[in-house]
Amino acid sequence: MKKIIKIISVVVVIVIIVFMISKSTINDNGIKVGVVLPLTGPVSAVGEDYKRGMDMAAEDYGVKLNYQDGKANPTDSLNAALQLYNDGNNIIMTAFRGASISVASNFKNKDDVIVFSTTATSDVKPIGSYGKNFFAIGAEMIQNGFADGTNASKQCSKVVTLTENTDGGLDKVKGFTQALGVDKIVMNDTFLTDKNDFKDVVTKVKSHNPDCIFIEIKSNYFKGFMNQMIEQGISPKVYTTSYSVNKDVANSLSDNQKKLVVFSSTSIYPDKTFTNRYFAKYNRYPNDFALVGYEMVKMMYENQKECSKNTVKCVSDKLRQVRDRGTYVGKISIDNNQEIKLRDNTLFKIVGAEFEVVK
Repeated sequence: MKKIIKIISVVVVIVIIVFMISKSTINDNGIKVGVVLPLTGPVSAVGEDYKRGMDMAAEDYGVKLNYQDGKANPTDSLNAALQLYNDGNNIIMTAFRGASISVASNFKNKDDVIVFSTTATSDVKPIGSYGKNFFAIGAEMIQNGFADGTNASKQCSKVVTLTENTDGGLDKVKGFTQALGVDKIVMNDTFLTDKNDFKDVVTKVKSHNPDCIFIEIKSNYFKGFMNQMIEQGISPKVYTTSYSVNKDVANSLSDNQKKLVVFSSTSIYPDKTFTNRYFAKYNRYPNDFALVGYEMVKMMYENQKECSKNTVKCVSDKLRQVRDRGTYVGKISIDNNQEIKLRDNTLFKIVGAEFEVVK
């Protein structure tokens, strides 16, 4: 009997070891992944969107992610990244331009850490200028605005641009203006990121009687902005991006409001299996931030799994070889300047409960 118990015990131990191996994470090859996101503060909703997508990918691929709150500002983000680095994380994922540049600049001359930014940086300075191991999405936000502006240039004659006072929002206005032409813009205004009552803004807009508006605003405030326009008796065509509109927002708008909205997105609308799985997990639909977070973690995992222990150079070299990788955010390539390029920018309109490509 004791022999049988001993044999069973050995078998149980073996099963546990096999299970643990099957559940091995990215840490098994000596590579630890830290993530700096704005988990508190005025843009924490965006940080949570990124985190949801990242967590979903982490579960799918057996990756352990170590989070720190960077609050979307350079100082807190750098301190959070330094904490992760000192804790042994040698891949650090970041978001928001100023925060990402602050982190990358500090690690510029280090060979033992990769900084991987999940959001756009300025097109003024090459991404490679911040070190050979800094990878970031390039001028995607400018292109987002440009896609809207290209369509608006054919539809609009008097235009107002509104945005949160953020790098991303200003970049999108820049792209929109480049495509539209500055001569058609009758008002250009910014507001604080935590603003949620737009009566005063709408009053100023109304005084210009525009036929079109471009606005960059948090998705949870978008419906309120649309309602306040209707209350003040104006109904211009509204151009925006997927930062402002997702499926949850679309479902909350009236039919008349839906007809006014055109938005640009770098994401290809996820297939129903992914969407349903995401909704079942989070009780909400995925947006571009969640999708980018998912795909960046997936890309990082796929390009490190064959690298042996502590080979940051191997991961970095593999990332430079990514070309036309199919994802939910279109095809992704990474060039020799370490720029992550999202080029499949599409315009959508809202039809019923779904998004439809604008022809």
